[in-house]
Amino acid sequence: MENSWRRILSVESRLSASSTDESGYDGDSSGERSPWLFQATTKILTELEKLATSQRRIEGMLVNLARTSEEHREHLKMLRNLEFDCSNVQGPVELPTLPGVPKAKSEVPAVLDPTGDLGRADTLG
Repeated sequence: MENSWRRILSVESRLSASSTDESGYDGDSSGERSPWLFQATTKILTELEKLATSQRRIEGMLVNLARTSEEHREHLKMLRNLEFDCSNVQGPVELPTLPGVPKAKSEVPAVLDPTGDLGRADTLG
């Protein structure tokens, strides 16, 4: 993008130093357009079209990012609202899986009993 601006500034400086009037016609009486002015204008328009295309692509990416971010926020809210009551769980527990992740089994985790001794949830009590 920096190269684009350099090219535009280069063309602009050539325009301001030229002998053509603002209409793009040479100063002589022939009334013909300057070929380099036409080429410079074409290049500027081409670069502006490229910038506009890039801008639209970036705007699309930002919209997708915002949508994805909102979906992630909703998923986090749902996860925070989940409550797990494991007080009556015994034996192996089937864990939920995510798409593409194989199912796993887990034993009841070790917990502290009221006396402070490390024990197993299924042997307490």
